[in-house]
Amino acid sequence: LNSYTHREMPNFIGKHMAPLFGAKNILMINGKEWRLYRSAVHRSFTSKSLQNYQVHMLQISQTMVNSLRRKINDSEEKSTKRNVVELMKMVTMDVFFMVSVGMDLKSCELLQVSEVAKDFTFISNEFVKRVFVAPFLPWNQFFY
Repeated sequence: LNSYTHREMPNFIGKHMAPLFGAKNILMINGKEWRLYRSAVHRSFTSKSLQNYQVHMLQISQTMVNSLRRKINDSEEKSTKRNVVELMKMVTMDVFFMVSVGMDLKSCELLQVSEVAKDFTFISNEFVKRVFVAPFLPWNQFFY
């Protein structure tokens, strides 16, 4: 159990993560501070908390279904072509932001990926590229 609660972050990963996510995020900290943050985050994933999130998940899913129905009914062919990955990203981001910060992105309502979701995707893609794809390229060392 002690080896699980104490962990060390490799330096090269920390070098890339700190400018993107800050030096004091749950992925960067160790020891007692990490255990404190982890226990706070853990409370968000208990079965009772997840049941409370279900209301938001159902509401956002129903919004997506209604928006798609409206889009189909408004079209002349009574059909529509949509990218399923994009639709799932809209639902995921809407639920995540509604549950975590109480912010409604309205992606499912408008059937458009919100600017916040686009920014989130960009940051996560940059992080993956800098840390896992090409961590030793010189231009990936500069963030400012």
